[in-house]
Amino acid sequence: MNASLIRRHSTVTRLAKYASVAEKDLSFFERLLPAGNVLTDPEALEPMNTDWQRRWRGNSKLALLPTEVEHVSAILAYCNRNGLAVVPQAGNTGQVGGSVPVFDEIILSVKKMNSVLGFDEVNGIIKAEAGCILHDLDEVCHSHGFQMPYNIGSRGSCMLGGNIATNCGGTRMVRHGSLRSNVVGLEAVLADGTVCTDMSTIRKDNSGLDLKQLFVGSEGSIGVITKAALRCPPKAQARSLAYLAVSSFAKCVNLLKESRQLKIPPAALHSKEHAMR
Repeated sequence: MNASLIRRHSTVTRLAKYASVAEKDLSFFERLLPAGNVLTDPEALEPMNTDWQRRWRGNSKLALLPTEVEHVSAILAYCNRNGLAVVPQAGNTGQVGGSVPVFDEIILSVKKMNSVLGFDEVNGIIKAEAGCILHDLDEVCHSHGFQMPYNIGSRGSCMLGGNIATNCGGTRMVRHGSLRSNVVGLEAVLADGTVCTDMSTIRKDNSGLDLKQLFVGSEGSIGVITKAALRCPPKAQARSLAYLAVSSFAKCVNLLKESRQLKIPPAALHSKEHAMR
């Protein structure tokens, strides 16, 4: 369940079926991961235990920083066998505290899985690992004459995996659609360690159920996203900003309808009245 939903109910308590981290668990993780990727220092864990708005705080004693999908698979399989609770974390920039522990769950951070895996200039598709920062991905796209299909305020610290897991919107949604509509490939790991891979970049695939879409917006509830392929639009050659004052949200909607008649449709619109509701 989403951590933000759990926190609305003050009577929620830690389930006894979940074990606490023991020395044998630490030994396993230290053997599995590269040196320095098993964090137990309270000072290092502090920012990972707290959301950026300082409204929610967990009490995790352990954070794991895998560097490849095999690490994620082994971690989740081990935790599943031994009753250890896990919370996935990317940039930890969400607005509802969904990426921080509720109690003392192990934090599984993807921030060291941050490689760009390639860019297909013919189809405008970027492949990258879940820990890639949005700003960095946008820079890669720009170097090929494209741009990321979404843009949000935390672009300098938010990460691809978290963006997809929350199906974030942003200022390019009006023109390029939701993040869900631009995900063409995905790799994720289930709770038992099973790796589900569909990194195909085929734009039209009618071969069966589009299972990767289950992970978009799932907030880590069914698996940990480790890689993704996104469709990227060509980079805008110019940008214009118009400030138009309208008296109601309904008129803002009508303005959007009229603006779609332009040769270049708008990328974003904002209504102050609607935002204040």
